[in-house]
Amino acid sequence: MIAKLDESKYANLLAATLPGVITDDAELERLTEEVNRLVSKGIKQERLAPEEEKLLALLTRLIQDYEQNFE
Repeated sequence: MIAKLDESKYANLLAATLPGVITDDAELERLTEEVNRLVSKGIKQERLAPEEEKLLALLTRLIQDYEQNFE
């Protein structure tokens, strides 16, 4: 069963994280730290909330795009 995404919770996560196109190494580091935090939380709790999973996927994509285009 796929858990339903709570758009309000996801919006709050986005507002707290402020993800966007990565344009420098400082932003890369900040978002990488957030990815690491989410991964650690997922390991400890054996799963993330659907909203956290979606944020993790977004951050991972942003990091991959930056690394592909700027490194």
